[in-house]
Amino acid sequence: MLILTYAIYTIQKLYNNYSKTETQELSTYFAGIKVEDKFNIKTNRKNEIIELQPTKKIKLNTIIYNKEKNKVIFPNNMNLISAKDNYKQYKINKYASLSFDENNTNYLLKTTDYEKNIENFILYDGNDLYFMPETSTLIIDEEKIDLSPMSFVIFNNNNSIEYYDNEQDKYNVKDIKNEQAKIINNNYVINLNEDKIQRANGNILLTKPEYLDILK
Repeated sequence: MLILTYAIYTIQKLYNNYSKTETQELSTYFAGIKVEDKFNIKTNRKNEIIELQPTKKIKLNTIIYNKEKNKVIFPNNMNLISAKDNYKQYKINKYASLSFDENNTNYLLKTTDYEKNIENFILYDGNDLYFMPETSTLIIDEEKIDLSPMSFVIFNNNNSIEYYDNEQDKYNVKDIKNEQAKIINNNYVINLNEDKIQRANGNILLTKPEYLDILK
């Protein structure tokens, strides 16, 4: 009986500890400069990313793109805000991935706790980065800048705005001084100066991921 129990325990442990590593060509941005690199991606039995290592010595502080698969990976914890859930905020742990199916216009979000198609949402890193899955417009005072799906904006404390347009594969940095900045689309009006969502019936302050419940 003890031998059987030990065998079951050993098999279960091996099952839980199983992982594989593959290398993929991905790209990210460091100080506004595009960096293409080979990344070692370790996944578990459920094909969830549990470790991500670039071969170059770069700090992973922005989003990682796999253009061939129309997929992004988030190297840090993120705050997911869901318009369909009355703008409730959830934490998603680092190495979450988001894939876009152009044929069916579906977004598949995959984390170690969650794997579902999702819509009408944005992602925020709790500091200054906003990821917009859907077509959006960045407004800086009276200037309007259209952003394609899967783009992002970084608002640097009223000193500068960085924005990346995924479709054009173009990164821009704009110096500002106390300009009012917003991101708008069909579901959101985000005040970048104050890190809040503006609604007709009141504002919603955005929260750092570490203070939120995990999306499950």
